[in-house]
Amino acid sequence: MKVVISGYYGFGNAGDEAILYALIQALRAYDPCIQITVLSDKPEQTEAVYGVKAVSRWRLIKILRALRVSDGLLSGGGGLLQDETGWKSVFYYTSIMAFARLLGKPFVVFAQGVGPMRYGFNRKLAKSVLSMASWVSVRDEGSRELLKEIGIDKEMKVVPDPAIALGEGLKVVKSEGVPTVVVSVRWWSSRNNFKKKVASALDRCARQGYRIVFLPMHGKEDQSASEEVLTLMKEPASITSCDASFEEKLRLVGQADVVFGMRLHSLIFAAVNRVPFVALSYDPKVDAFTNQCCQPLLGSVDDLWGEKDLYDQIVHQVNHGHLESARLDTLISHLKEDIYSAAQQALAVMNTTFQKRIRPF
Repeated sequence: MKVVISGYYGFGNAGDEAILYALIQALRAYDPCIQITVLSDKPEQTEAVYGVKAVSRWRLIKILRALRVSDGLLSGGGGLLQDETGWKSVFYYTSIMAFARLLGKPFVVFAQGVGPMRYGFNRKLAKSVLSMASWVSVRDEGSRELLKEIGIDKEMKVVPDPAIALGEGLKVVKSEGVPTVVVSVRWWSSRNNFKKKVASALDRCARQGYRIVFLPMHGKEDQSASEEVLTLMKEPASITSCDASFEEKLRLVGQADVVFGMRLHSLIFAAVNRVPFVALSYDPKVDAFTNQCCQPLLGSVDDLWGEKDLYDQIVHQVNHGHLESARLDTLISHLKEDIYSAAQQALAVMNTTFQKRIRPF
């Protein structure tokens, strides 16, 4: 079987690269002979890292050629269908789906986080294109409700973020002694100076003997945010390389005693390593995953929490690490099974639909 995968790949975002890796592994578990082509910003790099074919996501002719010889398109995962970062995202990803349909190929939407979708034309576009999908799955209940709201009336399955399937065979030995706090922050506009409060809380942790390590999940953007918090701190801390691979970042998280994170995939990396975490939300997807994992949510960047609130939650997670790790172990084991089952279902749907020879619209 030949499948094209469309997503936010090749941009150096550790979360999205982890999604791609886990997705490829899940598809190959179902079909070891599957031929995968990824639409990537850096196709040569994607080919070298993942052992797949890749074409530029910006070269329409190459995209059409890849779709034409494929058995279908898999769109996902990640938060692709949203206009928080600009209206073009919804247009781009629905266009790829429409191209597949024009060529008579089935497409499935896999484990996507949908929304926010504020522009009316984006909602209409998403409704028009997703109504033609052979199968739709989303990664949280909020995404399903939004798709229902814009008029998608077909059955939609809620499946976990594919990155949760990472960590098979991952063995990380934690260092004894000094507790380590891994910190993932990002830029976000806020009425409150949340970075100053984070810096003060981390200073208190450092004065208690904790080691503070910043982890930029999304390249230089997150490195700048980490450096800004670090300059506000009075105690020493370190920042890991923003160019580290997602495997290196995953392993670093595995060596932590607790993760304090804004980026969703820093929390997912913690969960797959069974590392307790504390979340600071800027998006409903963070709230949803934190609640799913029964881990503490400090609040949003605009809430009136204080430095002591963050400090107390970090200390609590460190002191109750064994209990929280056991809780995460039970949860993640079940979620991994759901991801592999969903990957199998997506391929089965595409294969069945292709055999029926879809007529182009």
